[in-house]
Amino acid sequence: MQYFLSKAIFLELRRRRTTNASCKMIAIPSTLLWILAALLLIGDGGCLNPFLETAASFDGGIGVAPELPGPASPIEGSTPPHVVIERIVSYPGEDDNDLIVLRNIGGQTADMTNWVLADAENVNIYKFGDVEGCEQYIELAPTAKITLGPVTPDDPCGFTLTVGYRDAIALFDAEGNLSARVAWERSEQGTAFRRWSNGDFSVISEAENVVDTLFNVGQFSTFLMALHATGLTDKLMGERDPKYKDIDLSAYIPPPPPPPELQFPSWFGYELNRSAIPPPPPPPPRPPVVVGVPELGPYTLLAPTDEAFTVFRGQIAGPGNPPASLRQMLAMPELLPILMYHIIPGEWTSEYLANNTAIHTSKGVEVVPFTDGAMTEGRIMLHDSCVDKPTPDPFDCETQIEFEKCGDPYMVSPLGAQWQGGYCQRTCQRCTCDPSQGGSCATIEDPDIMSTNGVIHAIDRVLFPPPAFEQKDSDIVADSARDALQSSQLETASKEAEKTPKTPISSETPGRTG
Repeated sequence: MQYFLSKAIFLELRRRRTTNASCKMIAIPSTLLWILAALLLIGDGGCLNPFLETAASFDGGIGVAPELPGPASPIEGSTPPHVVIERIVSYPGEDDNDLIVLRNIGGQTADMTNWVLADAENVNIYKFGDVEGCEQYIELAPTAKITLGPVTPDDPCGFTLTVGYRDAIALFDAEGNLSARVAWERSEQGTAFRRWSNGDFSVISEAENVVDTLFNVGQFSTFLMALHATGLTDKLMGERDPKYKDIDLSAYIPPPPPPPELQFPSWFGYELNRSAIPPPPPPPPRPPVVVGVPELGPYTLLAPTDEAFTVFRGQIAGPGNPPASLRQMLAMPELLPILMYHIIPGEWTSEYLANNTAIHTSKGVEVVPFTDGAMTEGRIMLHDSCVDKPTPDPFDCETQIEFEKCGDPYMVSPLGAQWQGGYCQRTCQRCTCDPSQGGSCATIEDPDIMSTNGVIHAIDRVLFPPPAFEQKDSDIVADSARDALQSSQLETASKEAEKTPKTPISSETPGRTG
C-alpha cells in the first residue's frame, strides 16, 4: 500500500513539475505519505506550474479565468463632496472662449450625474451625463476641477448656455437643489468672476502679467515687496514663450504596475515562447531641471499671502521674541533662495499638481503637492521637505522599490541617512501632510489665478527650500544600465518575434497523449 501511495504522489508531483529541484522522487516515511496524500486531495498545492500564480487558479484543470483586479479606487476623505463654481469668463479676450470652471473642495468624490448648469432664465441648461462620450465629467475627485467651454465640433462636451455681458449661472444637484449661483451686472473683456476661499466673488483681470495680477488681487503686498527687494520683479515680467508646450505628466508620474501574468493549466504552455512579447516602452524622459528664472514665461508662482508672511516673520525671530520687522526680513540674504523656491518655470495649473509628484522650482529643488482626499480633505497641499536622498549603494530609489527595501530600518533611519526623512523618502511614499502624523504643509487657498504669462496659487505658509541632494555617479550608472537593459530587451524581443512562427494555438498540446 505504501508503495502505491508513494508512486501516486510521485506521479502527481511530476504532473506539477517546475524548475524547482525539490520536486523529485524521494524516500518518504509512511506517516508523512498519508499527510502529503491528504494535502494533495485538499487542493492543487505543492510544486506548481510557473505560469500559475495560485494553486486554486483552475478548477480541476479546466481553464477558469481568475478575477483580475480592477482600477484602484480613489482615496476618500471624511468630508462630503462640495462642488462650487470657481471661475466664470463671460467676456474673454481675443482668441479665448467663455469658460465655466467647477471644483470639488470636499474630501469625497462627487457623482455629477444629472447635475445641471443653467443660465439666468433657466432657458438653456447643461446636464451632466446627457452627452455620450463625456464620461470624464461624471466623477469629480477631491481637489479636481471641470473646465467647460462652448460646444464645438471639436468639443461636443461643451455647453450651449448663453454666458452674456449681464447674466447669471446656477448649479443644481441631481435632486434639483441649488448648489451655487453667480450673477453679474456687467463684465469687461479679459476679466473673470473669481471665487475666493472665503466664499466671496470678485472680478479680476486676466489680461495682466503675474506681477500686475499679484498687485490687482490685493493680498500679496509683502510678497511683492520681497520680489522687488531681491530683483525678481523684472524677471517675472517676461512674455509668454510662443513655443511653450503643455506639461506632459507621464514624464513625472510613475508608470502603472504591469498587468497580472496570464495563467494556464499545468499541462499547457511550455512550448510557447512568451519572451517574444516585447516589454512596455519606458516613460518619456523628464525635461531638464531649470535653475533660475527663465527669460520667457510662463511662470508659476506659489504666492504666500500677507497673513502667511506675518507668521513667517514670527518664525524666523524665534520663540519668545517679537516678530522680525519687515525691514529685517527684506534685508536678510536668505530671502532670495526662499523666494526662488516659490517660482516654478512653466504653467503648473492645478490639474498638473498630481499627488506626490516632484516639481522642480527655480531654486533647483523640488516641491511636492498632495491631493490625497483622505489626507487633505479636498485641499491641494504642498510639502517642502519631501525629497529623495539617494542611498550610498549603487541602486536608485526606483530600484529600492522593486526590491521592496523601502521599509528596511536602514532606509527609514534619519540618523543613518543624516536626513530627517531617511533615504528615498518621496519615492517610497513616506511623506505626509496629515498634522496628526507630524505633517506640516502649506495649503493652496486659491488655486489657478490666471495671467497672461503664468498662473498664481495663493498659499497660507512661506515655504523653506530643502537641501539639494546631488545624484550619485552610481545612480547615473544605474540609470544608464537600466536604459541599456530596456533597449536590449526590446531588441531581443523584436528578433525573437521575427523568429517565432506565426501558427495558431491549438486546443491540444503537442506530445500529450491519453
